[in-house]
Amino acid sequence: MMVQFSLITTLRLTASTIISWSLLMAAMAVPYVFAGVVVSLALTRSPFPVSQVYGVDLLGAALGCAAVVLLLNVLDGPTTLIVTGLTAMLAASRFTASATGAEQRLLRARPWWQRPLPVMLAMLILSVLNAISPVGLRPMLVKDRFEGSGLDGHFEQWNSYSRILATRPYSDAPFL
Repeated sequence: MMVQFSLITTLRLTASTIISWSLLMAAMAVPYVFAGVVVSLALTRSPFPVSQVYGVDLLGAALGCAAVVLLLNVLDGPTTLIVTGLTAMLAASRFTASATGAEQRLLRARPWWQRPLPVMLAMLILSVLNAISPVGLRPMLVKDRFEGSGLDGHFEQWNSYSRILATRPYSDAPFL
């Protein structure tokens, strides 16, 4: 998300645009790569039938889609993304329950700040702070225009299909 918010992407055909779009696509592909690894591991290492494991995966995906729609009606987009990451971390911590004895010992040998609970607590605090702060993680460049910080009287509301930002009208003409 930070890479996505930091890159300036336009539709002009320049070398910097091609590099920016390539970086953006690479950053957006990372979660899908890891999700594919998790599904592959679940399908190949689970003692349950493949059809049952895949069915549970599809059910989880459907519930996740519904949850994102509900979350976007309550929270803003960046906070919803942080909460989604928190949910993925919770799921990953449950995957560690299936680790072998040697793997469990390696997991317990980690420093406290690399264990799931402190990281999930930090993500929860970050999501609450981002939701209540007018200067949290927000898009800076939208439709080739820089946006303000949220402190200057703008109204912003997210829903499952759009983001509404009410500001003073933009004018390209000089003031008379």
